[in-house]
Amino acid sequence: MSRKLVFVLDIGTSKTVALSACLDESGNVQILAISNVPSRGIAKGMIVDLDLAAGTVREALTEIGYPGPTADLVVAVNGSHLEGVNAQGFVPISPANRNILPEDVLAVINHSRQVSPSPDREQIMAIPREFRVDDQKGITRPLGLHGSRLEVVTHIITGKIATMQNLERTIEMAGGKVSMIMPAPMASATAILNETAKEIGTAVIDLGASTTGVTVFAKGAVVRICCLPVGGAHVTNDIMTLLKMTPQDAEKLKKDHGRAHTLGTKEESSVDVRQVGQSQPRTMARKVLYEIIESRLKEIATLVDQELLASGYRKMLPGGILLTGGASQLRGSAQLFAKVLGDSQIKAASPYEQGPAGTHANSAEYSCAVGLAKHFLSGREDDLQPASGYQNWKEKILTLFQLKS
Repeated sequence: MSRKLVFVLDIGTSKTVALSACLDESGNVQILAISNVPSRGIAKGMIVDLDLAAGTVREALTEIGYPGPTADLVVAVNGSHLEGVNAQGFVPISPANRNILPEDVLAVINHSRQVSPSPDREQIMAIPREFRVDDQKGITRPLGLHGSRLEVVTHIITGKIATMQNLERTIEMAGGKVSMIMPAPMASATAILNETAKEIGTAVIDLGASTTGVTVFAKGAVVRICCLPVGGAHVTNDIMTLLKMTPQDAEKLKKDHGRAHTLGTKEESSVDVRQVGQSQPRTMARKVLYEIIESRLKEIATLVDQELLASGYRKMLPGGILLTGGASQLRGSAQLFAKVLGDSQIKAASPYEQGPAGTHANSAEYSCAVGLAKHFLSGREDDLQPASGYQNWKEKILTLFQLKS
């Protein structure tokens, strides 16, 4: 029996990650290979040079043995251009009171997708939040139920057409073909959340280089998703500017000696700083470094809190708030977010998968890539696939994890 195999791609500002994975005989995700290539032609999460970006993607895909356009390639899309909106759809069940079939579910979801985004935007993903059969609400799996009318509330995520076209073109130039596109914040959440966490209410904060993703789950579905235009690279830039360092030295100082808060820092504690134009490192109070980092992360945490309040679920998250993404690995990040948000149920989270490259992939910086693989391999979209199949990824934008058996 051939294994279901997928290749995934996460193009970030600082790095581009490619990963291959499959399902084993027990249905568990196995990470087969992973690559991490410094990004070129990417700025603030956006493609700014097609040739350089394509070269980066080609290198990353080559390292994991991507065979070309015939293989499934699932790609993350990131950036503050992502927007989510709720929409409703309904279809009559004919003849009345028969059992609901997969084609009925597909039809009602497609009806909810009839909302027209602005001319510069297109749909990326449609996520069913709740189904209703006749007068019965709160249904997550309508298949097999009997009724006369089927309704759905769907969360539709859109992105800018130009951004999506640049992403597709870059991948084509690198020798690939997109099978599915998924918002990066949702992919990261998929990597670290189980179905119970999604059901009871949980938020995931994905701290990336240039963006911070916010995904809120409740009753098994996404209720809000957004991407803030600020991340770990802004912390590095603050250190570079204020301490007069090169970008490389500022990043190294942040990773090796940085902390997200000043609590408990001894006044006499110091760190050596390599400044531009100076032949010898300068000894500086470690607290100064911490204050620079803390200031920017407080800003990010405050913006996150505003998004959680806007979701309407800020005080209804029994599953807590999880931090993931590369920038979440900075020491003290969870404690700082807990202080700003006034919530003690905040902790760092990473994927935990098996396979030849599973140990290497089980890091917060790879949450997005792992989540892309898990979503594709564990999904059940094929159950609702039209008889004629899908022509391209734009038709296949369903996320039906609620419908798993």
